[in-house]
Amino acid sequence: MGYSIRPMIGINTKIQDRLKLGLLIEYQYGFETKMSESSLNHTFTLGGADILEISFPISYEYNKDLDLFFEVTFQQQMITKSNRLYTGNGNGYWYEPESTAYTSYLKLGVTYSF
Repeated sequence: MGYSIRPMIGINTKIQDRLKLGLLIEYQYGFETKMSESSLNHTFTLGGADILEISFPISYEYNKDLDLFFEVTFQQQMITKSNRLYTGNGNGYWYEPESTAYTSYLKLGVTYSF
């Protein structure tokens, strides 16, 4: 279990009569971050688990009640090295190493207003 603060800033602009383009930037700062490991039944305290996310939303006003949208998102997650835990069986210490993950995804949807 951990906690995070997620400041976000965004902007959008109408590029045609019915078409909007935006930019969203979010930074998630994690603190008291933990990771459970099931085979050894250990819980590691991570040095940090932060996420930077950049999204490009596009929406099209189909009619006065219906919008179509999609959003391309790029995400970078940075995990800082955890504490070391002794295995207790003479095999030494275990820890979660520092790592970085890169993820991209696409959101599609419909918004109905009434």
